[in-house]
Amino acid sequence: MKKRALSSIIYNSTTEYGASQRSPFEMKTSNPAEYTRLTTIVQKHFPKMTASEIDNLIERLKKEGCGYVCMVNSLFTEFLDRPKRFKEVFGFDMINADNSLNYNTLLVDLYCKTDNHIGINFPFFAWDTYIKNEDRVLHYNKEEIKFEWKEKPFGNNVLQMKYRFETYCMQHGIKASLLIIPFITPKTFHKYAKMGSVSILCNKPTLQKEDGTPVKVNDWHFMTITGVTKSGKYIVSSWGNRYVLDQKNIRGIRFYQVIRYKTFL
Repeated sequence: MKKRALSSIIYNSTTEYGASQRSPFEMKTSNPAEYTRLTTIVQKHFPKMTASEIDNLIERLKKEGCGYVCMVNSLFTEFLDRPKRFKEVFGFDMINADNSLNYNTLLVDLYCKTDNHIGINFPFFAWDTYIKNEDRVLHYNKEEIKFEWKEKPFGNNVLQMKYRFETYCMQHGIKASLLIIPFITPKTFHKYAKMGSVSILCNKPTLQKEDGTPVKVNDWHFMTITGVTKSGKYIVSSWGNRYVLDQKNIRGIRFYQVIRYKTFL
C-alpha cells in the first residue's frame, strides 16, 4: 500500500473515513440534487427501471454494499495523486466541488455494473452471467404455513468480490488482481499492505468506536484494514467511519483480500 494511502485525504476520522454504502441512500433526504444525479447513473445501466425500482436498488446497496466499498476505497487509494487520470478512466470527477471525494458516483456505477454478475467457466469457454434473483431466499411463512420467496440482500462472498472487481477493472483498462489470503495477522499486516489494499470479511464482529463504545455487526461484513494500533488491533474503515477491530472479537472463520495493481496507470 502506498504511504499516502493512509493519509487524511482518504481516511480522515473528522470528516469521512473511506466510502460508505449508506451514503447514496442517505442523499435522498440530505441532498436530493445529489440523489437525483445518482439515480441517472442507475438509469444509464438499467433504462427500463421505474423510479421506485431505482430507489429499491439504492436501498439494497445500503444493505449489501460493504464489499463494494472496499473496492472503491482501493481504487481511490490507487488514483490518490492522479485525479485527472481518474476522470479519464472512469468518466467523472474524483473530487467534488466541495473538495470531498466522489465516492458515491464510483460506488453506484461499480454496483450497477457488477452486482449479481458471476463468471461461468467451462473447458475452453468462459462467460459472464447475470443472476437477476441472486438475493432471493426460500422463506417459511409460519402464519400461512407455506414456503415463499423473499428478498434478502447478502452482498458478495470472496470469490464473487474477486470476479466483480477484476471484471470492473478490466472494463476500464486497469490490470488488477484480488488475492484471497488465508490468514493475515496484525504482525504480518504491513507486509501485505505493501502489496496493496487489504480488506477483511468476517461474521458478526464487534467493533469499537474512538471512545471505546462497542458496535456489534449482525452479519458477514467486509471492511478495509487501514492500519494496526500499538496494542495489535486492526484499524478499519466501515460505513465511512474509523473503528478498531480486536481479533478476539471476531467469531469463527475470516477471510482476507489484498488488491494489487499490476501496472501504474
